[in-house]
Amino acid sequence: MQNKKIIELEKEVDIVLEPVTTLTIKGKQDLQEASEILTNLNRYKDRVKEERERITKPLNEALKAARDMFRPVEARLDESISSLRGAMTVYQTEQDKVIAIATAKAMADIESGKVDINEAVTALSEIERVDAPIATSNKGSVSFKLTKKFEVMDVTMLPPQYLLANDVMIRASMKEGVELSGVRYFSEKTPINYR
Repeated sequence: MQNKKIIELEKEVDIVLEPVTTLTIKGKQDLQEASEILTNLNRYKDRVKEERERITKPLNEALKAARDMFRPVEARLDESISSLRGAMTVYQTEQDKVIAIATAKAMADIESGKVDINEAVTALSEIERVDAPIATSNKGSVSFKLTKKFEVMDVTMLPPQYLLANDVMIRASMKEGVELSGVRYFSEKTPINYR
């Protein structure tokens, strides 16, 4: 039924569009004719819009209602996911620091003769570490990737083109290996969830 209406409207529009391709405005009479055609074209455009909106408005309202219906639960999930990812990031980043400090101490102890290499290896093996992906019982896994980050510590030390602390430019420079004064660079391990 709706397709018939569109087909009829297209036929009417074809008739109204026909003189547009041949019309040349050379005088007042031609301008008057162009004005008539333009008015007709705009009226047909309004009709097309009305017909389109007769279909799309209810669909858009239904789409909005569906989004509104799911928004609260999605927001709660997003907040919880963000919180959990943050806690996992903090833990893993701190654990990496613990391992690095323990490794440096073990190396220093070996060099100074305080312990032999076997004692150092035993001590290091007792440190809790998460190196491989963590498999979950529901066939998922979580692994950590090293993500480089930065924090502007002193904006006055930045080169002039970075004075607005343009994150995009700073990130691009960081990717190119350029470290700017006034910016603290660090890494975090952020979880990636596969499902």
